[in-house]
Amino acid sequence: MTRAEHLHGETFHGREGQVENAFRYGVDYVIVDPEACEGPRLFSRNRANLTSLHDADHGGAPGQGRGLAWLREVLAAHGLEACDGRVLLLAQPRVLGHVFNPVSFWLCHDREGGLRAVVAEVSNTYGDRHSYLVHHPDQRPIGPQDRLEARKIFHVSPFLPIEGGYAFRFDIRPGRIGIWIDYRSQKGRLFATLTGPRRPLSSRGILAMCLRRPFGSRRVLGLIYWQALKLRLKGAGWHVRPEPPAEPSCRWRGCRSTCMRRNSTSTATACRWPRSARCWPGCGWSIWCRTRFSAGSPTLARRLMAAAETRARELGIRVLRLDTNSALPEAVALYRRDGWTGIPRFNDDPYPDLFFEKTL
Repeated sequence: MTRAEHLHGETFHGREGQVENAFRYGVDYVIVDPEACEGPRLFSRNRANLTSLHDADHGGAPGQGRGLAWLREVLAAHGLEACDGRVLLLAQPRVLGHVFNPVSFWLCHDREGGLRAVVAEVSNTYGDRHSYLVHHPDQRPIGPQDRLEARKIFHVSPFLPIEGGYAFRFDIRPGRIGIWIDYRSQKGRLFATLTGPRRPLSSRGILAMCLRRPFGSRRVLGLIYWQALKLRLKGAGWHVRPEPPAEPSCRWRGCRSTCMRRNSTSTATACRWPRSARCWPGCGWSIWCRTRFSAGSPTLARRLMAAAETRARELGIRVLRLDTNSALPEAVALYRRDGWTGIPRFNDDPYPDLFFEKTL
């Protein structure tokens, strides 16, 4: 029997772009083993209490979830045989029967305790939910510095479009948890974090939590609407809620990033992430490079290309693809000189209009 834990956490959200905004709040999560969990007197599983965690709140539509049974089906459907160990659910609990989880996490381990996959259950205030399954293509353990990428397909905030993608990073330790989510699109960036120490969940800790944040997830909803009002007053654009994705979950496979940086007053940072073509359907390569980097230092740009291609070979990748924009002529010329061949569009990212492929 595993004892429930308490994440005395802090969340930070920072928005960049035409309208900037940032906030930092304290938040309380519980960490439970859905198969075998015991808790203090003031915490229950699937029954009423001051605080509780119910299967109906997770693993499916809000209020209609099936908990761990749903997760096992998802893992089996995607052939994740490496996830043969303990599963932990990181979520905000019900407080006096009410809960709203903007995001919860299923942490899937192997028998040796290595983290192999994560399911992020994302919910919006309209009552919709979508789950992102992320893992490495070869199902190797997820390390603290590994970035797992996912294309955004679910409407979360009316102030953000359904475009671009997320980069997740997970640092799950026995005494502490850190989760970082970096969302980027053509129109801006949102960086969100959840960090804090892990402690045994106790009735004393629950009482302190309720005194510190007495309204539980009602407070979370109130803060969401407060930040929405601030964004509206700042002039942030409004996006009408579309229909949610037909599939309740989707899978994205991540990678370990390879990055070269040069910083000065005239040179930006450039990074490349090689990844298997299975990571993102039809895409074997991702590049981000500022124009001034290519134009101001072509030799360094070629070194970046060569180093990243070497890394791709080490990962067993033989066909690379990248996309760019015709407004970056220096980058386009560099790719063509280095043997990249133009191909038809292979993704739905609205920013690029030129697509290239290279066989190593």
